[in-house]
Amino acid sequence: MRRVTLLTVPVLALALSACGGDPGPRPGTALQIDGMRVTTTHVHDVATEYCDAVAKTGSSASAQTVQNEVVSALAARLVAERYAEIRGVQPDASYKTQVNQLRQQLGDFDQATQDAVVEVGGAQAYVSSVISQTGEQAFTQWLDEQHVAINPVYGLTLHGGQFTHVDSSLSLATSSQAKTAVKAAADPSAAPAEGSRSCG
Repeated sequence: MRRVTLLTVPVLALALSACGGDPGPRPGTALQIDGMRVTTTHVHDVATEYCDAVAKTGSSASAQTVQNEVVSALAARLVAERYAEIRGVQPDASYKTQVNQLRQQLGDFDQATQDAVVEVGGAQAYVSSVISQTGEQAFTQWLDEQHVAINPVYGLTLHGGQFTHVDSSLSLATSSQAKTAVKAAADPSAAPAEGSRSCG
């Protein structure tokens, strides 16, 4: 089997704003913006396929590390997809070229695994392609007015304008808003991929 290098998706520097009074996404929702959502089931499925791909390349990574990468990539892609929809733009030829090149490297993998790797590994290219058509300033101004809901079960926060993963077990919900979010996250349908397993 040919060896495939799975590149870690760069964490995007996105200045996401938070809206007060929002108890968080409903159970089963991983990420949401303006009615567009990514389900926890989809995150789990993509992370599972991506983890298998990592293992088959001979690399070693924990399932938690892979899940963190997947959630970051899907969050970035979701935001860019919403922006593209509003502005009426599509990814340019550069994105399609990168996807085709990536798929050529993945010829030994089944379709589901290829799709997962492209969704995660192509997220940065997708975002860059969309933003390049309108300019970074226009995108940033739009994003400053948006609210991106992230299921707290994933421990994804914003620090210094970047997506950052933290150990959610170290935080304690004290406000009613936080408690509601934690309760929603505890729903079985919102459970993330098993983090103790290794991909390698």
